Amino acid sequence: MRKEIDILQNELEFDRPIKFDNQIFYLNPSSKNLAALSLKEKPKMLVPGYFLNFHNVSNAKSDLYYQVEIIKIPKNTNILFNQKFKINHFFNVKSLATASKIEIKIFKIFKSFNLIPFPLFIYKKNNKTLFNNAELFDMPSIYKKLNKTNVIYRDEIELPINKGQDTKLYLFQDKINNHTHYAIQFQRKSKNYTPNIRIHSSCLTGDLMGSMKCDCGQQLDEAMHYINKSKEGGFLFYLNQEGRGLGIHNKILSYKLQSYGIDTYKADNILGYSGDERNYFAALQILKFLKIKTLNLITNNPGKISALKKSNINVKKMITIKPKVNRFNKKYMETKKILGNHKIKLKE
Repeated sequence: MRKEIDILQNELEFDRPIKFDNQIFYLNPSSKNLAALSLKEKPKMLVPGYFLNFHNVSNAKSDLYYQVEIIKIPKNTNILFNQKFKINHFFNVKSLATASKIEIKIFKIFKSFNLIPFPLFIYKKNNKTLFNNAELFDMPSIYKKLNKTNVIYRDEIELPINKGQDTKLYLFQDKINNHTHYAIQFQRKSKNYTPNIRIHSSCLTGDLMGSMKCDCGQQLDEAMHYINKSKEGGFLFYLNQEGRGLGIHNKILSYKLQSYGIDTYKADNILGYSGDERNYFAALQILKFLKIKTLNLITNNPGKISALKKSNINVKKMITIKPKVNRFNKKYMETKKILGNHKIKLKE
């Protein structure tokens, strides 16, 4: 099954067509594929209602998905997220058709691969040659598999780091989506062992580049410092969930949308994502491997505690991190507090 998922992802990422039945085939909405479209094929795009609302299409419901016929080929996908994009020049938005259940599953498969999740599709009768050359996939089966998590232990090594020299790195792999997750162990200095744990989702811009648009890098640094200095020690779980599950490209598109004054959750909605696509199944399976059932959690997000408690993990203590607010992340932090219910105090 993993092989079929790999082939599907490869076909999409290399801009090749796929088909899932005898009616239509789908394409990654890359600039290359857009340029190859012909209006004679009557191509359509699958988009969320939030995207249509962003472009002032009033007859679309935000929580639905729609087929829109392309009447003029856009130069590239990025212009779709420009506020000046004249949607009625490119799409027939007067006649909207709601997406079928299987089409919504296709949309979600695109999301799981962190592609721009606006699939293009053409009916077989409008391009039989391309359809015949497309790879056939059992999309309902793939969708079902992609919604599972199967994390396995891979390896471990003693790894002294500048946040603590008595540390060990564990590697884990999700056999379904092939993501690698990490756990860094800071050894305890006391017999009383309730480990302090930080479940951290990867943030390339914040963790590596020191972006001031979020507080991810700061939370990572302070959590590691806290665990290292504590007598109990503990773990940092570093999960491969860039941009709250969007992936780096979609995260950058979300930033562009936020430049128009849209909050971070609404920007994600326009791209077809929820405000938070993360899940903690991988973290739960890592906890199971490490035989941890009771812990102190370093987080400002009560949602993480709820996710652990639902799986019978005893969270004895919530350890919050005071964010550093600046003019670049102030609105982001306010949104996390108000819409995300994060337990934070805001002061620049």
